[in-house]
Amino acid sequence: MKCLVWTCGLHTPDDADIRTRALRKMEDNPQATLKELNLEIQQFLNIRRDAKLLGSPPSLLQPEVNAVAIKKTCMWKITLGERLLLHR
Repeated sequence: MKCLVWTCGLHTPDDADIRTRALRKMEDNPQATLKELNLEIQQFLNIRRDAKLLGSPPSLLQPEVNAVAIKKTCMWKITLGERLLLHR
């Protein structure tokens, strides 16, 4: 009964896939607990999220990486004060 009440809460069009999946689970196993239903739906949502990630452009999958260039300076061409500032 708890599973059915939980499923009734999924009333928006965006929840149609989840609602269908939950009703199918309850039909296949009328003795399913709310915990089992939750696990089934969570797995479904994880798979759906992963599928969206795989279908999205690469720029959304990988954060932009900016290289940092280090300018090497000859130590004998700078003053002692500049060297001390470099080693702080």
